[in-house]
Amino acid sequence: MYRASALLALASAAARVAAQGYASECTAITYNDYWLVATCPTDDGEEITSSVFLSNKIGNNDGNLEWATNGEYRQGCSDCTLVDGKTLSCSCLIASRPSAVDTTLDLEEHIANYNGHLLSNQTGVITTIPSNSSIPVPTDFSVVVQVSSTNNSCASFGGTISMNDPTDCYFFNLGVDVEWLAVSTVNNQGWEIGGFTDEECTTEQAVSFTGENDGECVSFAGGSGLRSFSAKPLWNADY
Repeated sequence: MYRASALLALASAAARVAAQGYASECTAITYNDYWLVATCPTDDGEEITSSVFLSNKIGNNDGNLEWATNGEYRQGCSDCTLVDGKTLSCSCLIASRPSAVDTTLDLEEHIANYNGHLLSNQTGVITTIPSNSSIPVPTDFSVVVQVSSTNNSCASFGGTISMNDPTDCYFFNLGVDVEWLAVSTVNNQGWEIGGFTDEECTTEQAVSFTGENDGECVSFAGGSGLRSFSAKPLWNADY
């Protein structure tokens, strides 16, 4: 009897968590560069600020915002705003004609507060709540990677790569084989930017850029330069 009651209590608690949403109990709710950010209460009365990268959760289906894994709604939608802390409102293109329509999506359908963390249950029931990161959610999600292919002196850079979303691998295809011999980051507020010597990010990570070494240049000898990068949020992030 005790076991059955305990399981029932756990199931009821899980149901309440999944259904409660976040807007009514979280504060400082913002929409910034396709990230939903909020400060939410934990079960023990503390508060955690966390985020959800919406572009990996939502897509544009012929002018309608819909839940979709890796949906990339930002590619066909503009003028997006957050209404009442929980409704995403955008103007999205219609595939059949060159025009856009206004569309909305209730984010609380698949995003809720799980013990202080904003998490999406779009792909299934939340079974694990991440630990709280000591790194704050950025106020600016963009990080610039400075690169040079002509020298490794770090005296100057020939180009920049802007990164503002999580990615397992980013390769800047110039049509010819290019290796970056000097690399530095600017305005890194919480990313781990990984550097790899191949184009597919399959080799061992050669270097890691975080907020702690932001602005520091790392140089490489010819033949061992970087060709691709990964970007991983180190703050509280569901992406």
